[in-house]
Amino acid sequence: MINQFYIALLVGWILTIIVLGVLLRKYSLRCRHMRRRIRYVSSTCDCIVNLLDEAAHSLKENTGIDSFVDTFTDYSARSLRSQSAAFFHYDKNKHTVKAVSVSGLFPTIFNASNKLLAIVATSPDKLKDYLLNKEFPLAVTPFGEAITEQHVVVFNKKDLEKRLLSTVGECNSMMIIPVTTDAIFGILVVANKAKKREFKKDDIHLAVGMSETAGITISQLLSLKEIQEKRKIDQQLKTASLIQKHLLPQTVPMLEKFDVATFYKPAQQIGGDYFDFIDIDNEHIGIVIADVSGKGYAAGLVMATARSLFSVMSRGNLSPSTVLCELNKYLVKLIPEEMFISVTYAILNKKNRKIVWTRAGHEPLICCSVGKKPKILDGGNGMVVGMLEGEAFKQTLSDETYSLEPGDVLLFYTDGFTEANDPEENEFGMDRLISTMRSVTKMSAQNAIEFIVHQLKRFVHDQPPYDDVSLVIVRAIPENNSE
Repeated sequence: MINQFYIALLVGWILTIIVLGVLLRKYSLRCRHMRRRIRYVSSTCDCIVNLLDEAAHSLKENTGIDSFVDTFTDYSARSLRSQSAAFFHYDKNKHTVKAVSVSGLFPTIFNASNKLLAIVATSPDKLKDYLLNKEFPLAVTPFGEAITEQHVVVFNKKDLEKRLLSTVGECNSMMIIPVTTDAIFGILVVANKAKKREFKKDDIHLAVGMSETAGITISQLLSLKEIQEKRKIDQQLKTASLIQKHLLPQTVPMLEKFDVATFYKPAQQIGGDYFDFIDIDNEHIGIVIADVSGKGYAAGLVMATARSLFSVMSRGNLSPSTVLCELNKYLVKLIPEEMFISVTYAILNKKNRKIVWTRAGHEPLICCSVGKKPKILDGGNGMVVGMLEGEAFKQTLSDETYSLEPGDVLLFYTDGFTEANDPEENEFGMDRLISTMRSVTKMSAQNAIEFIVHQLKRFVHDQPPYDDVSLVIVRAIPENNSE
């Protein structure tokens, strides 16, 4: 009986020891797992923090997207313990990918011939150059799912054997991670996990964390680049605008029998309007006002070209239509087909006050006298410059003549004035302009300009300008004038 008791006690102790051993083993394994998890979490945090530090440096120093992508690609390969990595930019319009960064011996080539494989296999640099200089259709790569579904895709060795058309070196594992800004910017591809292991969930979580950090950083760098480019363009526009203003007359001609004033306001920084005064000879002065179709850089360049040609062709020539024919001969070949220039060119005799003019699709002149109804000098109108060639253009023009009386006010203007809109989209129009002109006949040229511009501002209120506005006023000084 006693022996049975001791046997039972021994068995109980043995069972207790076995249970305690099992529990201790489980606890030991759990502790080991927890230590691995802690190390993984710590390592992951370190990776993310270090990448954030690199991102902060890139943003602070504005090193550019390419530099950050290089850092991100190399850092991802090391953090994910891979032998190589490559970053491919995705072109959504062409549905292609192109490597912009390669770290290590990236093993994959898409759609490569055996001859090419043999060449690039001889040197890692040749393989890298090939990847960085060739654009691959998305359809021939294994990246389609990651890009279209926008999630991480992992391939093991068997998957890769089916999907890769050709490789340089062995490829036993691959992970494809999309990197997004406001859309898919590109993909990070890491290949050949160390010790020929496969990528696990922990690797995916780390890759996703780093790709999100990279996407935010790239998005900010793109914004910085856009801001810098806008600033650069703004500075170029300011410079171009300053140059263009200096192309316009800086002073008005001082004439014995005439008072002259001008006004110019472009709708944008670069305008397409142009006016100038040309000393033809001792008795004659040329007055030109023109409007290039369109706005911005293109109109400004055409305007500058027309000004240069006009200043040369008008010297010594007393026929406005002949000058415009010469101008058209060159510009019809120089400017784009969709562009043209409307021009009024007048030659003023400084002694007898006669004016000879021609118009190429431009607004008519307006002449006002004290106590008389304003006259619209609409003769001499032909085709715009830059549309017709040779004789066809010449036949549309004619020179017209008018004698200014003392006290007459002559207005040159562009259609940006008459076509200016009020908040209800009503045009200022020719009738308002003529009505306004009735009030300026006793004013000096400068006061007349200021009055007309003031009336326009009252009409349009706060409406932004639709088109460039240019005005030139020539007032024949009354005889025995006390001014």
